[in-house]
Amino acid sequence: MTLHPSPRSWFRRLSLAGFFLVACSAALAADMQQENGKLVALLVKQDRSLPAVGANAADRTPASIEAGLAEDLASRLPSGAVAGNWSRVQLRTVADISALPVSRTVVPVQYEIAPMAILRTDTAIAQPQQLKAQVVCLAQGGNYAGIAEARYGAIEKTYPSLTDALVALRTGGCDAVVHDSTVLQELAGQPEWKKFAARLPLGEARTLAFVIPAGERQTVAQLTQIVGDWNAKSVPHALARKVASKLASAVQLTQKAPDSY
Repeated sequence: MTLHPSPRSWFRRLSLAGFFLVACSAALAADMQQENGKLVALLVKQDRSLPAVGANAADRTPASIEAGLAEDLASRLPSGAVAGNWSRVQLRTVADISALPVSRTVVPVQYEIAPMAILRTDTAIAQPQQLKAQVVCLAQGGNYAGIAEARYGAIEKTYPSLTDALVALRTGGCDAVVHDSTVLQELAGQPEWKKFAARLPLGEARTLAFVIPAGERQTVAQLTQIVGDWNAKSVPHALARKVASKLASAVQLTQKAPDSY
């Protein structure tokens, strides 16, 4: 017999995940780092994967794994565990863990974040420098805005969601889409994306990690146990495959015009 969570349990889980997302967002906003004149941080966004009235597939398709991690984390915590001290937890991308101050404890997730472009397979673009004056599409409010433009002279074009940006790539609206390398690797490996499977790394990899004040011992212990379980079971990469699969389905539902070739 399969047991299903009660409505109360489901609502509590969703509420805890929402609290965690908001708490991480607030902490990140206060602790963004500068790199090459650009704000570099992993912004945790509201999970839009749940159906919403009047929303289309693109609007409710997550573009990254953070919401999935937050929901799973909330489901593992006892009732009342998400309280004031959790507002001091940051979910960040870290270039050098050893460079962080000793006042912070780092719990790394086995998941690396790096900007990458996905392009048509028959593209002549083989080097990042060749993106100069090329149209690069991104999701509005994403983590990679400005990278292709500032570093390589590309013309950036934003869309309401990553799904819309991917549709634009397939229908000739742009030359490349820039996003999280792991998600795009998973997407490009799917059979229906073999015409758009060229990949171009655009920057250094950073480790996704929880950063916590060292004095929050209970929180550190809880996160260490939970993240250790995620890493042992390859949960982050399973979530990336799930995100890529949902994106592929959303593109199919959203795309109206035929592929550009």
